[in-house]
Amino acid sequence: NLVNKKPIILIDEYDSFLQDMDPLPVKEYNSISRALANFMTITLKTNENYSLGIVTGILTLSQTGMISGLNTPVIHNVFDMKSGEFFGYTEKEVEKLINLYVPEHVDKKRILADLKSMYDGYIFGDIEIYNPRSVNMYLANGMFDEPPGEYWERMRGNMFLNNLLLNSPESVQNEIAALALDHGKSERVSIDPATIYQDLHYNPSSRTSLYSCLVVTGYLKARPVSKYNNQTTVICDVSLPSKEVEHAYEELIRTVRSRKTKGNRFVDSLLRLDSKGATEAFNERLKGLSTRDSWDHDRCKINLMDFFRN
Repeated sequence: NLVNKKPIILIDEYDSFLQDMDPLPVKEYNSISRALANFMTITLKTNENYSLGIVTGILTLSQTGMISGLNTPVIHNVFDMKSGEFFGYTEKEVEKLINLYVPEHVDKKRILADLKSMYDGYIFGDIEIYNPRSVNMYLANGMFDEPPGEYWERMRGNMFLNNLLLNSPESVQNEIAALALDHGKSERVSIDPATIYQDLHYNPSSRTSLYSCLVVTGYLKARPVSKYNNQTTVICDVSLPSKEVEHAYEELIRTVRSRKTKGNRFVDSLLRLDSKGATEAFNERLKGLSTRDSWDHDRCKINLMDFFRN
């Protein structure tokens, strides 16, 4: 009986529009934040006619300033041990779906292996899960004699990924291109689950923010080296989550390979004693790195070494 029952309010992907927009100037970002904050307050703070509010999105809501007027919400992120199984299908759930929707004459063990190879690999908490939408699409299509299709690009698009990576330091581009080319490879980095898009807008050279954003958007999976205890950052081994995501990195790989084949203009200019060409190449490099006065000595040294290598 639903009479007199207060509804549940679900606000899905509240921040998805940010992935489809160029980095916003501070004024425009603050204006949008205020509008969303007012919406959240009216919907979830002053409204007494609902029983539960659920908000899903990429950004950690508490870090955006959009819910400052609300009571403290419960935040579930990719490291939450209590909610991991609810963000996708576990292998047992995929096996049940296969038994329900795959005809008996089809080799179900092969189907499971195919789905595991293409869609498995995401980690929430300590649970490895499958991409639920892609599993659903494959089962709904019913083409069980063909390999599973790639639905990631249709679902997400890659404009956000391209903008994020192609404006990043070359050292990071090379690291991530290596991950995309070798499924067995991982990179040990610090991940901040509270990273938001504006962190990258203000400091696009931040390695932690870049990797963190790729993890929370699903372009990389992160396996904590030690237990996550709600500290600011956590050390993780990051790698490509699944074959389905692999082709999302194709443009980055082409860019990295193209840059390597063109040679190092700065070094070439030095060898030719061309001071003007070397100066121009060095200035272009600094512009691309978006250097900051806050860089420590080691960070400067790493980027200079990367400059000479590439």
